[in-house]
Amino acid sequence: QLCETLKTIYRSAHNNYSIVIVDDASPRLIETSADAHIIRIEPSEKKWSGPVVPFNIGIAHALTLEPDIIIIQNAECAHIGDVLMYANDNVTDDNYISFGCWSLNKGLSLDEVERSIAADDPFRTDGGTTGWYNHPRWNPRPFHFCNAMTADTMRQLNGFDERFKDGLGYDDNDLVRRLQVMMRGIIITDETEPFVVHQWHSRAYQTQEKYQHNTDVYNHIPKNTCRAQHLITEDF
Repeated sequence: QLCETLKTIYRSAHNNYSIVIVDDASPRLIETSADAHIIRIEPSEKKWSGPVVPFNIGIAHALTLEPDIIIIQNAECAHIGDVLMYANDNVTDDNYISFGCWSLNKGLSLDEVERSIAADDPFRTDGGTTGWYNHPRWNPRPFHFCNAMTADTMRQLNGFDERFKDGLGYDDNDLVRRLQVMMRGIIITDETEPFVVHQWHSRAYQTQEKYQHNTDVYNHIPKNTCRAQHLITEDF
């Protein structure tokens, strides 16, 4: 999936970018010919279950490269259309772009995206079936499937809140809440603009306790704050 995603990124007409890949203690080492900054987290170093710490590790490294814009995305989200160029042309200090995300069911390939969008109901259903995980009309959820903001906005946010590190979910709800506190306009792209496709993958076992943990964390964070709290990584 990562390789397929990288292929779609390389099609961009925008050529002034760097790729940072964080290997969050995967069983096998990432092998790619990509010209990318790869940060490996060993299993013995991993003290979390959610994605917030590896996201912050990757963001911290990206900020050392002095970018104007940062795009955050999951490795399985392949680009349809020129996501990089769209971000370059449209991201400002006043907005946040969340790219629409279409989910592919098991057995479907990226080549079948247009057919599956045309043939299937546009509402997402549970279980990883085809449908919109994020769409401005059908299912507006501007989470971190693939999003873009200026580096200055990212520094002000301080990335992701690491109080969510031991549970599942709500870290992206919190990100969106903090962007709203900062009065950033939220843009979600649709199928007429660049979007991403979430390639199917099996899910790790997830317990209700981990979701409840992060629900409690989210509910206890003051709703007027915009800066994330770090527990493991350094502040930006």
